[in-house]
Amino acid sequence: MSSRVDKIEVSAETAQLIRNEAKKRGVSVDEYLRALADTTAAQIENELSESEVDKILDELAAMGKDLPPLPQDFSREDIYSEGN
Repeated sequence: MSSRVDKIEVSAETAQLIRNEAKKRGVSVDEYLRALADTTAAQIENELSESEVDKILDELAAMGKDLPPLPQDFSREDIYSEGN
């Protein structure tokens, strides 16, 4: 860990929230903020773009093209009734 200290200006309420969360987790404010930043960065990296979601949905739709159509009298009851 670096011995250099930087200051970041936040409101007193935000500073207290950060201190409380760090204390609740049993870590220093520095450790808490580092973990928070790492988690946020990982979440951003794992998000799919709109085009990736569209591609996945298109692939799923294509899988069902050869399925037979549902019967004309198909209803919600057919899904939830037991022992059809």
